[in-house]
Amino acid sequence: MRSEKDMLELILGVATSSELIRVVAMNGSRTNSSIPKDPWQDYDIVYLVDDADKFVEDREWIDVFGERLIMQTPMDSDPSGQKWFTYLMQFQDGNRIDLMIVPTRDLQEYLESDSLIEILLDKDTKTPSLNRSNDSKYWVKKPSHQTFDDCINEFLWVSLYVVKGLHRRNMIYAIEHLNIMRTCYLEMCDALYGIHTQFKSNVGKGHQKLENFLPPEQWNRLLTTYSMSDFNQITEALRILLIDFRCVSERVSSSLNYTIDKEEYQGIVEYIEKDLDIKINVKE
Repeated sequence: MRSEKDMLELILGVATSSELIRVVAMNGSRTNSSIPKDPWQDYDIVYLVDDADKFVEDREWIDVFGERLIMQTPMDSDPSGQKWFTYLMQFQDGNRIDLMIVPTRDLQEYLESDSLIEILLDKDTKTPSLNRSNDSKYWVKKPSHQTFDDCINEFLWVSLYVVKGLHRRNMIYAIEHLNIMRTCYLEMCDALYGIHTQFKSNVGKGHQKLENFLPPEQWNRLLTTYSMSDFNQITEALRILLIDFRCVSERVSSSLNYTIDKEEYQGIVEYIEKDLDIKINVKE
């Protein structure tokens, strides 16, 4: 694998040799001081260029970055969903560059789009002095009362689909809906983490900071919900999520002075207990 020094020299060398590339910027995990460094971090690079079309229409120029294993160009798949063209390139040596092409006329808009931007090259000294890059745009957001209620409602609503899947012995159906329940649970855990950090921290991709935030027993219970190779494991995962989601949502509601419809929650739990003949010891 090429070193960071080698990759940055290559990235800047390409820019230096082209009159059309006026600014080179980097964002993402490599500019985020709160994330531990590792060799697998992407190079999230932006070339601000005078003629963006030339960098999109002729694509042979990107071969200079190395032998590609695979590439994606999101704008080709969904033009309406992308403002600027991006080459997502995975190389044979393990490195990856996510290279965005932004017209220089959009410089200010780009600079305002992210808090993790670092300028690597500015040929015309047009970029203003930026504050030290930080991940403030990625901090956990305080959920509104409506968002909080919606999360609980979705969690409980989907739990009944898991029950339906168990009765039908449709494993994939049950697993897919259990995954939705877990997503709601993680969203609530993120909110609790946000409260703990006064909503001034990023929980990380894949909720990675939850491992050290949640009590070990709770973290291990969460991990067991990913074991779903038979119906007994799915049933146990459902039971665990119903118990732990209630605990976390109660803590969030208490901290934010939100309310929970406890009767509705308990009604769902009792319905599932009776329907599946299991015991779910929900604690407030």
